[in-house]
Amino acid sequence: MAYRYPVEWFESDDVVTPQDWLRNIREFTDEFNGMLDRDNLPDSSISEAMISANACTELLYAANSSGITPDADITTWQDLFSGTVDSDSDPEVFIMELSLTWEWPEYTHGSNSQAAMEDCRFRITLDGIPVAETDWLNRVHLKDSTYLCAASPVAPGRHTVAAQIQVAYPKFASGYVDNELLPISDPPTVNEGYITVIRRKR
Repeated sequence: MAYRYPVEWFESDDVVTPQDWLRNIREFTDEFNGMLDRDNLPDSSISEAMISANACTELLYAANSSGITPDADITTWQDLFSGTVDSDSDPEVFIMELSLTWEWPEYTHGSNSQAAMEDCRFRITLDGIPVAETDWLNRVHLKDSTYLCAASPVAPGRHTVAAQIQVAYPKFASGYVDNELLPISDPPTVNEGYITVIRRKR
């Protein structure tokens, strides 16, 4: 074991909190839990051949290369594409990234006031729970791209990472507080996109 020194020093009449004691104990628990540094891991003691493939990280992805058009009559969240990832270590962290491009059908400005206010938004879900989400994206931007990222710890087992879209016409009743989501006329098309998941294992 490497040399360890107390982080906190105490003298008579000092006011001591539990956290002060824990800082000193943590010097030893970190060492016992495998904290690797130059004191207990000499140079060149581990070679690449000693580490199996995907031992520390693994990259997975789900992609869509064909156009996906959501249902214009549905104002709730709709799945675009998804992938399943199996976690076999505890703890483990998923680093998720979503990248996609989308395009609205063209319309004549001024001929349809609702069409100009139609919106879409995107999100990443992990086992149905949102972990990253955009704000409403207005139809005025006929073509655009979206990027989202998130990180979350996971338990061992199978997990589903999904890209979702919501399309609606938010009709604001009182400023931006109370609003009603109405169906839209022509939904956007998601041209292509992908989700990548980096598994960080311990």
